[in-house]
Amino acid sequence: MAEDWLDCPALGPGWKRREVFRKSGATCGRSDTYYQRRQDPKQS
Repeated sequence: MAEDWLDCPALGPGWKRREVFRKSGATCGRSDTYYQRRQDPKQS
């Protein structure tokens, strides 16, 4: 499965989001949204 991460400037620089639609079960057709922030190695 390809990971279709899109920039999400509403959350600030470096944030991305991905929406995944459920394919089975009682909530089939609904979506889950995942957020990811890339870590800057300089901030570690």
